[in-house]
Amino acid sequence: MTTEQKGEEAAMIPKYEDDKGGIMRRISRAVSGAPDKSPEYQNWPADHPYAYTIGDVEIREAPDLKTGKMVPLIFGLSEWPKPKLRLPEVNLPRAGDKNKDKDGDKKEEKKDDGGKDKDKKKDKKKKKKKEPKPVRKIFVSFKVKRVSDIDNVEEQFRIKFHLYFNWLPTYKEYMSFLKTRDSETQEIYNWEPRWYPHLEFMNQIETIDPFPRWEEYPDEGKFRLQKLKGFFDNLCDDTHLYHPDDRNTPYADRISADEWDWNMAYFIRAKYDVEMELSEE
Repeated sequence: MTTEQKGEEAAMIPKYEDDKGGIMRRISRAVSGAPDKSPEYQNWPADHPYAYTIGDVEIREAPDLKTGKMVPLIFGLSEWPKPKLRLPEVNLPRAGDKNKDKDGDKKEEKKDDGGKDKDKKKDKKKKKKKEPKPVRKIFVSFKVKRVSDIDNVEEQFRIKFHLYFNWLPTYKEYMSFLKTRDSETQEIYNWEPRWYPHLEFMNQIETIDPFPRWEEYPDEGKFRLQKLKGFFDNLCDDTHLYHPDDRNTPYADRISADEWDWNMAYFIRAKYDVEMELSEE
C-alpha cells in the first residue's frame, strides 16, 4: 500500500471531537476494515480479580502419569502447605527503639484496672481475621447444542448444552488417581477427585432424562487427567509461578519461583451434559 492510499484510507475514518476513549474511532475501523496496529487490550495486573492466571499453585516432584519417572509437576492448592522458605523477618525492633519501648512500658503500667478490663472486652469483641484460602481456578467453556420449544406466552424454552471444566488437581488428588489406576481392586473408571463442581440452575423448570450428567468416557471415567498442549501460550496475564510461602508479599515485590509450562501440568478434565426446560428469568 502506498503512502497516498494510506492517507486516503485514514481520511475515510470519521473523527469525533468528543470521542475521548477512542470508542467511535475503533468502531469505524471495525466497520471499514481499516487495520489498527495499536495495542487495544492490555494485560490485567496479576492480583486483579479479572486477571487470567493459573491461581495459587505449588511445584512438587511426582511420578509422571505416562512414564512413571519422577518429574517436577504443577499442582493446585486447597490449603496452604507448611512453610519451606526462610524469608527475612520484618518489623524487627531497632537498637534506638529501646528507650521508646521503656517509655511505652511505663505508660502501660500507669493504666488502672478499669482500663485493663475495657481492653480485654474489646479484644474479645474483635474477631481474628482468617487467612484467605488459596485461589484455585477452574477454566470453563460453554457449548449450546440445541434450543427448542420456545414459548413466548409462558416465557420458557428447552435447551441442550455442554459445560467443559478444566482445573489443576492437588498433589493428593493426583497421587490418589495413580493409586486407583494401579490398584487391582479399584477401577479408574469410578475415580473421583476430592472436589469437583456442583451446579445449580436457578431458572430450571424441569430436567430431561437422563440429564444432567457427567460424560463418561470408555476406560477413563468421568474425570480424566490430561495435559493441555499450548495452554496459556497465547493468552495469559502473568506466566510467573510464585512460591506459596511468598503469598503475603505484594505481587509487584514477589520473586518468580518458575515460569508456567503446560508440559509440567496435568489437568482434571470433565464434561457436563445438560438438557432441561428453563424459564426466562
